[in-house]
Amino acid sequence: HGAHGHGPFETAGAGAGTVAIHVPRCAELVLVELDEYLALRLVHIVPRATVLNCDALEILPTLTFDVLLSNLPTTVTRQLISLLEDMSFRTAVIAVPPATDLDALGNRYDLSLVAELSPEDFQPRQPEKSLLIRIQRSHR
Repeated sequence: HGAHGHGPFETAGAGAGTVAIHVPRCAELVLVELDEYLALRLVHIVPRATVLNCDALEILPTLTFDVLLSNLPTTVTRQLISLLEDMSFRTAVIAVPPATDLDALGNRYDLSLVAELSPEDFQPRQPEKSLLIRIQRSHR
């Protein structure tokens, strides 16, 4: 069972495992990373996790999870946002560029800003800052 009795955590674009190593140990953790080298590193860096070396946009709609953490490249993030409606999750926390249009999510979701990340917060360094946005299904 995941953190606080919920389902698994899913991390898309797990990269070097910077976020994954901080997910609560009680959580079932699935990491999705397209880059084969990074996926192999994740197996050793986060041995308790299930590591999937595949395309997040293809696999995520087929999985059920409680929390989605995403730090995908900008172009992929835009596609991910358009797929959220087809995914089974309680909460998503997604890193997005400041200019990202979230209007497509309409009133089906509650959005809140978690943090603003500088380019230096990423390894490798990103070209611009990112906003970490929490997305939860609206209960209206």
